[in-house]
Amino acid sequence: MSEGKATPNPNNGPVHIKEEDPGEGGAGCDGKKKGPSPSFKIAGINVNARTLSIGLEELKPLGEFMPKDPEIQKSWRFELK
Repeated sequence: MSEGKATPNPNNGPVHIKEEDPGEGGAGCDGKKKGPSPSFKIAGINVNARTLSIGLEELKPLGEFMPKDPEIQKSWRFELK
């Protein structure tokens, strides 16, 4: 993989995005083998794009279930039995 360009991140400094090299591990004609998913760095921490996307999808129902009012959110608790 080759290192991509650094893009500005107003929160934690630069974000470095790795661009996939077409010669490395891409899917063949049969589609059996897939290459690694793209990753990027935020404040020096590697973040896998596919894993992040899966995590966001798993947390989506919780965001819909939580109260929208910020004052209610402060005291809101999710209890499991």
